[in-house]
Amino acid sequence: MSQATPLGQGFTPWRRAHPCLVPDPVAGSLLLFGGGDAEKDFADLSVLHTGSSYWERVLNMTGDFEARASPACALLPAAGGAGSAAVPRSLLMHGGLGGGGEGGKRNTSQQLFFGDAAWAWAE
Repeated sequence: MSQATPLGQGFTPWRRAHPCLVPDPVAGSLLLFGGGDAEKDFADLSVLHTGSSYWERVLNMTGDFEARASPACALLPAAGGAGSAAVPRSLLMHGGLGGGGEGGKRNTSQQLFFGDAAWAWAE
C-alpha cells in the first residue's frame, strides 16, 4: 500500500456518490471502493485508518475489476485453516451501475482478496 497521509491533508479520495464503504474491524479501518461523480465511475480503493485518521490509497491490486457505483458490498472474514487451504479476508461486491452518469447496470459479482504483496480481484 502507499504511504498514509493525514485526513484533510495530502491525499484524500476524490469526492463521490454511492461508493462501497465497509468497516474492517480486524484492521481498524474503513474501506472505500468505487462510487462516481457526474462524469465517471471509479475503480479505486482507499483505506481510512480510523484510529489515526490517515487515508491510504491501495495501489497493489491485481486482476480485472470494474468501475461501479451503488454496489451491494460486504467484508468477508478469512476462512479455512488446519487441514484446508486458507482463504484470506475479502471484499465482495455485486451489481451496481457502471460506465459513468446513467451507465449500464452491472449484474456481476467481484471479490477482492486481501494479500500482503497484492490484493487480487476475482469473479
